[in-house]
Amino acid sequence: MIFTGDRVRLIKAIPGFDKVGEVFQVAGILSGEIDMIQISCGYGTGVASCDEFDNYFSKVRAHPWSAWENVHINGTIYQYRTNGKRVSLRHGAIKTSASCHPLDSFSLEEGIKVCLARISAKEAGTIGRN
Repeated sequence: MIFTGDRVRLIKAIPGFDKVGEVFQVAGILSGEIDMIQISCGYGTGVASCDEFDNYFSKVRAHPWSAWENVHINGTIYQYRTNGKRVSLRHGAIKTSASCHPLDSFSLEEGIKVCLARISAKEAGTIGRN
């Protein structure tokens, strides 16, 4: 599924766009007799049919998640994972997450602290468990 604003990577050269690996932004999805996807980058804008698009581009996953890791905090073992912008922390059946404000620098420790506070609140019943 592709949406306007998604980032896509050129995986095969096409006329006018020969820099394989270049990242483009989906500028629009045009509906008509033949549906087209409009893409743009620093050196141009172009359109491709949906079939062409699937053959030449792949969606860029912005921030892939790490594997779950154990962390020992105050005598308790939790599991966390991160994608460089968000942190998820789980303890038993309780799972929480925290995200980094776009203007802030990511801090794993701060994210884990926020998640710990949310887990404590869930365990105390002051906020929903899901």
